[in-house]
Amino acid sequence: MSTWRSGDHLPVDDDCLLVFYDLGHWPITFDFVWVVISADLVRREKGLAGLYFVFTPSENWEAGSEGKDYYRVIDGAARRQRVHDILVPLVWLLPTTRGYSVVSSRREASHLAVLAAARRFPSDYLPETPNLKSAWPFPKLVFDRAEAGQAIPDLTAPPAASAWVKRWQEAHCPDRPYVTITLRYFDVSPERNSNLEAWSAFARELEQRGYYAVVVPETHMTLDELPPALQGLNVFKEAAWHLHLRMALYESAYLNLSVNTGPMGLCWLSKQCRFVIYKQVLDGKSVSSLQAQQERGIDPRKPLPIATPYQRLVLEPDDLDVIRREFDAMEALIDADMAKQAASSC
Repeated sequence: MSTWRSGDHLPVDDDCLLVFYDLGHWPITFDFVWVVISADLVRREKGLAGLYFVFTPSENWEAGSEGKDYYRVIDGAARRQRVHDILVPLVWLLPTTRGYSVVSSRREASHLAVLAAARRFPSDYLPETPNLKSAWPFPKLVFDRAEAGQAIPDLTAPPAASAWVKRWQEAHCPDRPYVTITLRYFDVSPERNSNLEAWSAFARELEQRGYYAVVVPETHMTLDELPPALQGLNVFKEAAWHLHLRMALYESAYLNLSVNTGPMGLCWLSKQCRFVIYKQVLDGKSVSSLQAQQERGIDPRKPLPIATPYQRLVLEPDDLDVIRREFDAMEALIDADMAKQAASSC
C-alpha cells in the first residue's frame, strides 16, 4: 500500500493511468477483474506505461451495490476484508501494475481524481458523483475491443505462486494431470450453487480415469466443515483464500471445471487456463439471466470473442451427464491437439 499523503502531486509518475474503484458504490467481488483488464486496455490506448489503483473508501461497509440478500451473508466486516483478499491481489496479476492506495477519505480520492485529469479511469469518475452511467460497462469494453481485433491483456500468476503450485503437484500428483473443480455453495443466490452430489460423483470418476481431481471449496465457507458430499475428496483449501495461488492452480491444470461463479473470471481472462463452465444461464435470475449478461456485453450462447478453443461456456445445468459429456468433448479436443503437437515436434 502506498504511504502517499494528500498534496500537490500524484503518488506516481506521469506515465501511469490512475484507476479509481469506489468501494462504497461498486461490488467488492471478483467482478473487479473486468475493471483491471479494461483499465489496462485504456492504458495501452493512451500510450501510458503503468497502472496505479486508487480505492475510494466506503462510508458504510454494510451497504453497497451487491444487494440486501448479499449483506445478510457477507456483512460489512467481511466486505471490508474482501478488499484485501480479492481486489488488491487481483491488481498484481498484471505486469503493468505499479502500485495502489486505499485512501483514507473521499476527499482524498477527489483530490487525486482532479489531479489525474486525463489520466483518470473511468474518465467520468468523481467521488462526489460515483454512480456508473450504465450497468457495469467493463465487460462490454473488453469484448468490444476484442471484436475489433485488439489483443486482450492476460492475467498471470506471480512466479512465486506458480512455484508453490509446482511443489504441491510434485507432492500430490507428480505422475498424472490434475483437474480442478471450483464449487459454489453458500446462501447468496443459492440457485447458482453447484450440484454437489453430481460434482462429487464426477470427481471420483476422474480419479478412476487417471486424473487427480482437486476441489477448490467455496471461499466464504472454507473454514466450515465440508458438506457431506465432499468428504473423502482432494480439497485444496489454501487456493480458496490465496488468490495468487488460485490463479497458479488454474493455469497449470489440465482442465478447470465449475459453474458460473465469480472466481472463474480469472480463467476467462487468461489464455493459459482451459475451462468448462456449466449453468452459465439461469432463467429469471438477475445476475445469471441471459438479459443481465447481454446488458454487460456478454452473449453466452455464442463463442466469446476472448475465448480460446479450450474455453467453453455451457448453458445447461451441472447435472452429472452434462458434466461428463462436456468434459469428454474437451478432453478429446485437448488430447488430439497435444498429439498433433507431439507429432510435429518429432
